[in-house]
Amino acid sequence: MQVLNEYRIIHGCRFAKHVLHKKELVPIVLGGTVSHPDRFKNWTLI
Repeated sequence: MQVLNEYRIIHGCRFAKHVLHKKELVPIVLGGTVSHPDRFKNWTLI
């Protein structure tokens, strides 16, 4: 969950909660794969 916390700080809590609510964040936290590469292509760099 450390990545999620850093993401909230960088991109804002509102958007982070939106992503988490849609459960699109889970693949990134668990394995680093992204279901929407165009939207989250920089996620693994955090």
